[in-house]
Amino acid sequence: MNLAKNKWIPLTILLVLIVFVFVYLFIFNSNDETERFASEPIAGCVVMNDRGHYEDSVDVVFLAENYNDMGKFVSDSETFRDGFLDVFPYSEYSERFNFFRLESFENLGCEYDGEYEGAVVCDPATVKKKSLSCPADYYIVLVDINGVRNFFDHLRSSAWRGVASLNVADDPLVFPHEFAHLFADLHDEYAWEGGSIFGESPNCDDEFASCPQFEEVRGSECHIGCVNNRHARS
Repeated sequence: MNLAKNKWIPLTILLVLIVFVFVYLFIFNSNDETERFASEPIAGCVVMNDRGHYEDSVDVVFLAENYNDMGKFVSDSETFRDGFLDVFPYSEYSERFNFFRLESFENLGCEYDGEYEGAVVCDPATVKKKSLSCPADYYIVLVDINGVRNFFDHLRSSAWRGVASLNVADDPLVFPHEFAHLFADLHDEYAWEGGSIFGESPNCDDEFASCPQFEEVRGSECHIGCVNNRHARS
C-alpha cells in the first residue's frame, strides 16, 4: 500500500466537495435582486392586506426602527398604509397591493444624518435580510425619531435601493412620495444646491428650454427646477 499517496485522498475529496458547493451556490442556485425571499408569508410575517397572487402583486413590508412600543408601531403601519391607499393612482389599484408587517425590533443599520445631510437612511442589505419571512418587493422602515431629534430639527425621510426610511413624524403622504422614487424612479420636482441626476428620469427633462419629453401629455408645461436648475419638470 502506498501510504504517501493515500494520505492525499481525504484532502482531494474535501477540495472536490468545496468546488461542488461553490458551483451550486453561485451558479445553479443564484438569484437576481428582484426575486422575493419568501413565496408566501411564513412564521414571523404578519399579514395586513393579502390578496395572494404574490408573483403579480406589489408586496410591501413594514419594519420598525427606534420604537419601544409595539402598539405604536402597529398603529403607525396601519395609518401609513391607509394614507397610501387613499392617494391616486395607488387608490385605483389597491387590489394589486399586499401589505405585511414584521413585529420585532431589530437593528436595521439606520444612519441619522451622517453623510445623508439630515435624512434617515437604513441599510438595504440589512433590511432585506431581516424580511426573509415575507413576500416583498418594497421595504418600508417606519422610524420613530423620539430621542433622536428634537421637534425643531427635522429628520427627512429617504428612499434608496428598494427601501423607504420614513420619519413617522411626517405626514403619511410622505409614504406615497418616497414610494414613487422606488416604484417609478421619479425624482424630486424641486431644486436644491448640489442636486444631481444620474441616468434618465421620467419626470425631469434635461432639455429644460422646451421639455420634449412631456410633449405627449396634453396641456403639459415646462418649468425649470427638477432636482437642479439644469432640468425641468412638467
